[in-house]
Order: sequence, then C-alpha cells, then structure tokens
Amino acid sequence: MEKVKSDNLLGTLLCKWCDRILGELDTDRVMVYYMECSDRACTGAADNKGVETNEQAVANAL
Repeated sequence: MEKVKSDNLLGTLLCKWCDRILGELDTDRVMVYYMECSDRACTGAADNKGVETNEQAVANAL
C-alpha cells in the first residue's frame, strides 16, 4: 500500500512538564510524544525526583 502524504499532521510533540506543543509530525495515526522543552522551569522540574504532579514540579522549579 502506498503512503499518501496528508496536510493534517497527526503526531504531536508535547513537553511532559508544561504540556506546551513543541512540534508536529506526519504520522499514520494520532500519536502523542512527550519530551522536555528548553524552558528553565521545565528543565528544573525534571531534576526533582518523586514529585507528585507535573504542575507541582513546575511550581517548585520557579
């Protein structure tokens, strides 16, 4: 089966701490990939281990 390029990008790259959209990908179906953005609060939140929620980690990093 030939892959057809569509105008709709179904893959989304999200920051796993602040849920900011970092990019979009051309995928065959809806996909969500999590990464860390370069925001200082998010990189600081990634250093905190054992934090209960993402919002708490970002708040603690500020």
